[in-house]
Amino acid sequence: MEKKTLGSFLAVLRKAKGMTQKELAERVGVSDKTVSHWERDESAPDISVLPVLADIFGVTVDELLRGEKASANAEPADTLSEKSEKQLRYLMEKNFHKYQIGFWVSLCTAFIGCLLAFLLYEWFAAPCTLIAAIFAVAAILINGIAAGNFDFSIKGTDFSEALIAEYSNKCRVWRWLAFLLIDGLIALVIGVTTSYLIVYRLTLLLPVPFAVATAVLFIKKKDAFSD
Repeated sequence: MEKKTLGSFLAVLRKAKGMTQKELAERVGVSDKTVSHWERDESAPDISVLPVLADIFGVTVDELLRGEKASANAEPADTLSEKSEKQLRYLMEKNFHKYQIGFWVSLCTAFIGCLLAFLLYEWFAAPCTLIAAIFAVAAILINGIAAGNFDFSIKGTDFSEALIAEYSNKCRVWRWLAFLLIDGLIALVIGVTTSYLIVYRLTLLLPVPFAVATAVLFIKKKDAFSD
């Protein structure tokens, strides 16, 4: 018996519609190579694409994920099948990993800015904090865009509210973590670059509140950092 998968079901639906991979790709907004990968189960559509595919072929997202149409005499289910739930969780995790890439890019941007500020400190003591601040703003924007893309990808989907709430919460926690780490780096730059003045030695303590807040976030929301 042929194994029922999202990819094989997608191929059957496409052929039944008399569509080529290129035509389907144009309607969804991807390349025909991407559609080919889907149908061979080498990759899966993003969660934001599933409702579009379901609408094109006149099926439900649940049917797409199960790899078959529901039987005509089957009772309507209020919940997704176990197989669909696993597929959804996989796709949601895949989208969240895209946000995590943006998270790490934003931290690297902030770190590069602080490193550059320290390197220029000996020659340009005055503007070094400004340099770090510019990179920090860029880092926060990168993180915000990545989080916004993740939020957009799960809007208008048929996924369970529990799953959406779980990953929305994870994204919110990671955004707070990025904010605290980036601000902590800026506080470190300010503390180090002004500590040469005796009256400003206490500025070395500026990163401490951010470090404490980060530790508290890790302890209280540790579930958000586990896969």
